[in-house]
Parts: sequence; C-alpha cells; structure tokens
Amino acid sequence: MPKFYRQNKKRIDPRYFLSENITYRVIEDEDDGGPTVQIDGVETTFVQMVEDLNDTVIDFDDGDPPEVFQYSDLSADGPEEAAEFMVKNGIAGYYVEAWARQNEMQATKKDIYA
Repeated sequence: MPKFYRQNKKRIDPRYFLSENITYRVIEDEDDGGPTVQIDGVETTFVQMVEDLNDTVIDFDDGDPPEVFQYSDLSADGPEEAAEFMVKNGIAGYYVEAWARQNEMQATKKDIYA
C-alpha cells in the first residue's frame, strides 16, 4: 500500500483500499438462464473475459506449465462459442479465476442456489 506524505494527503486514491474480489456463478441449466456465467464485482461479462484471454499465456496453477490460450483450442470461432463450450464442459470457473489472477484480483465461486 502506498504511503501518503503531507503533500499528497488530499490526493488519496480510494482504489488502493478496495477489496479486489469478484464472485461468479456458473449456470449450466437452460431453465435457469444458462449456459452462462454470472459475474459480480467487476464490470465485464464472461464472453469479454474469454476475449481478453485469447492469445495470452494462462497458468492454471495445476502443476502443468503455462500455455497460450486460443479459441481454436476449443474448436470455437470466437469468444461466444468458446464461452459456451467452457460452460457446457464444466471448465468456465478455471478461466474466470485465471482472468482474475491476470488482473490482480481474486475470484470466488458462489453456489447458484445461495
């Protein structure tokens, strides 16, 4: 956390004191509005997250070496198809958490019925 000396005390940036946590819910059932991922705490959608991750190196912290993510890895032509594939195959949460780590945040999964 930065130190604020006398000349800078009036310019305190409140962003330094916010909790950088986001929560997400993976909704697979079409009756509940799925397949999608609901994200709270940040102004983005799961499709935008997937688009941000395209052509970037992702480390899932699973012991495997980091890898470059591309839509074509999921046989998808764009972020919408990739996002739908991730939700349907149960891997969407890993990508939300990877996006959060790359943006110096922490992602927490919430139960859909909570």
